[in-house]
Amino acid sequence: MKDALDSIDKKDIRDFFCRDWMSHDGIWFAQCLKEIGIEKTNGINTNGIRVMAAAEIRRLVKMFNGGSGFFSGYEDLRTFLASAMDFVRPGFMEFEFSFPENDVLRIDFSRCWAHEGVKQLGVLDDYECAVVMRLKSWFEGLGIGYDLAPDFTRCLMHTGGKCSFQFKMKM
Repeated sequence: MKDALDSIDKKDIRDFFCRDWMSHDGIWFAQCLKEIGIEKTNGINTNGIRVMAAAEIRRLVKMFNGGSGFFSGYEDLRTFLASAMDFVRPGFMEFEFSFPENDVLRIDFSRCWAHEGVKQLGVLDDYECAVVMRLKSWFEGLGIGYDLAPDFTRCLMHTGGKCSFQFKMKM
């Protein structure tokens, strides 16, 4: 009998597990919202993302930087971040990332799955963006300072009609 994993493309495996995770995340968020309201749900959600992303970045450092959290400069850090972001981004997450300057990571969403899910729940006015929290937590887990522009917590897609932001890294 052939091993099931041998017959599946790696990207399909990543998409499958990311869709499962996003489904669980959305169902969990909706249930918390119903039980305890948006304010407490936001707090639990962002704290959960913070803890998960801290563990995630350690695993990504093992995979893409030999376990070392040391980066010799911005080029080394950009190479790592590009690999990490490409690895965790399934096909259905419609965003691009770029490095327009030596010390800048830019994110541009053409469509946001979190925005769409929270919109269906009717709480966009009060939702705190967990997507940006994940990236903030990556930098914090790496011990790299940053400035975020714009600095935000609420959904940019909702408040401004588009979601684009950048991290100016401080090494």
